[in-house]
This record gives sequence, C-alpha cells and structure tokens, in this order.
Amino acid sequence: SSSQSQNRIYDSIRYPNDLHTLLALHASFRRSLLTLWLHTHDTSSLRASSLLRSLLTDGVGETHGGVGYVEVQLDAPTIEDLGVVFRINEIPTLMAFSRGEAQFGSRVETSGKGGLGDRAFLSGWVEREAARRGEGGG
Repeated sequence: SSSQSQNRIYDSIRYPNDLHTLLALHASFRRSLLTLWLHTHDTSSLRASSLLRSLLTDGVGETHGGVGYVEVQLDAPTIEDLGVVFRINEIPTLMAFSRGEAQFGSRVETSGKGGLGDRAFLSGWVEREAARRGEGGG
C-alpha cells in the first residue's frame, strides 16, 4: 500500500537504545534510516533539520520505497558515547543506515553547496539512500 512507502519521521533520539531499536526495525522493513546528528541549539543543525524535514514531508525518496528519519541529540546528557561509536566528528552530520549498518561512505558533513544547506544536493542524496532499500553495502 502507499502508506508502506511513505517517509517516516521519528521523535529525536536521546538514548543509545532508541537508535538501536530503530535500526533493528528498519533492517526488518528493508528501508534506509537517515540520521541527523546535531546539537539542539546549533544554528546549522537547525537549518539542516528544517531542510531535511521539508524534503521528507514533500515525499522525496517515496518513489523508491521511502525512508525513516531521526535526529540524534548529541548534546543530550543521556546519549553516552554514541557519537564516538559512529565516528561523528562534525556537527551536524547526516548519515544513513542500511541493514542496520552505518553508511560511512555517503555521509554528509559539510553545510555549504553540495552539503547540508543545499536542497538540490540533499534531495538527490535522500533519493539514492532510499533506493538502497536497506540493501546497500557498508
């Protein structure tokens, strides 16, 4: 049904277990999970969040089966060392997970053109990650 292919935006992650739960869920759905690693009061994080939410709400990626999207609040006191585990060196960072595995090769860390501030670039990025359908390699 069409609801199967709709993008899904989840509540922000503040605990490592919340991410592990979503990763397991998306691996079983065969859908990529897009994660935006951010700080809640950081301007470039908020801009990237707003742009991504707008693209996903507009249905970008849904022709390829849709994606899940969640923001990871790296400044939450309960997040532990999750950022270290997934090698997050810049804020914000956008990274997809496919079959529960981080897709380090396609992650986006820059905020200018060809990065997190570029609507056309992000639209293409979301489409490509959706097209993996949770099958892409690491």
